[in-house]
Amino acid sequence: MFNHYLKIAYRNLLKNKMLSLVNLFGLILGLASIMTLVFVVHAYYNADGFIEEEENLYYIKTFTTSGHDYNETTYPLLEKIKASCPDVVAGTHLFNWDLPWLSYNDIELQERKTSYVDADYFEVFTIPLKYGDHRTALKNKYDVVLTDKVSKKFFGEINPVGKKMLLNDTLSVKVAGVLEPI
Repeated sequence: MFNHYLKIAYRNLLKNKMLSLVNLFGLILGLASIMTLVFVVHAYYNADGFIEEEENLYYIKTFTTSGHDYNETTYPLLEKIKASCPDVVAGTHLFNWDLPWLSYNDIELQERKTSYVDADYFEVFTIPLKYGDHRTALKNKYDVVLTDKVSKKFFGEINPVGKKMLLNDTLSVKVAGVLEPI
């Protein structure tokens, strides 16, 4: 019985080629759209899944009277918030700087994005480290934490914690950790 239905369907497909082609194209387009939406929603809900207590994180942004917005706030604001709001457990500053030069021995690299953070960064964000300890990684002023990709470009597969690098050919910084690939 099922073979009979397959024969009839095959004959109708051959008989109405253009209609079959339009229907098949519509089916493929519909399935591709559904699959894309499923992947986008999945990526949206799992993007920061490694951060513990994500629902308790808040981001403060500055809006000026002229209508501009900035991703940074004034520096003393965080200390005032910590002192006046007992519900605030921890806070950190995050400043971005584009295109700084990093060098180690004969290797030089200009990274697209660099973030400057304070010592409490790893108290707020639970980002895993491949090398180093998140409790002590940013305690000194001139400590840096590299991404795994940048660390491999400079040091290969060895543990670079404790090694000195130059930032913009003038500032000596010490590698205090390497982020786990996310």
